[in-house]
Amino acid sequence: MDKKILIADYHPIVVDGITQVIETFDCLTKLNKVVVDGLELKNVLSLYYPDVLIIDLSLPNFEGLKDIKSIKRSFKEVKILIFNTENNIALELNCIKAGAAGYLCKTASIDVFRLALERVSNGGIYISEELSRLLSSNKDMIDNNLR
Repeated sequence: MDKKILIADYHPIVVDGITQVIETFDCLTKLNKVVVDGLELKNVLSLYYPDVLIIDLSLPNFEGLKDIKSIKRSFKEVKILIFNTENNIALELNCIKAGAAGYLCKTASIDVFRLALERVSNGGIYISEELSRLLSSNKDMIDNNLR
């Protein structure tokens, strides 16, 4: 079954790259909409209700963690994949805690992007290998930060 994908990114070359990768998926995804601004995003979410939202945290008129929480409150079934320029484990963890289903740095390979999108679109969680290692080796961090 096709999944409706919404891309929220204001970099045309990034949008084109994501689009080309999504088009190679076999019946997994269907790219339907692109927005370039946080204000437009809020309107489009209400009308379009995608299965997956791929978003850059630096999107104009988007307030990061606050807006992720807001989207998850209003659109519980939408799975959010953060596709961001910043490779920051603390930010990644905070995005997951805020309701994102995945966090991926824009330096990721196409194969890693594909894996993250497939996992998120199928209801799973995608975290970086670095965060996974950190969480698996530090039980105290899990106890203190994932409550």
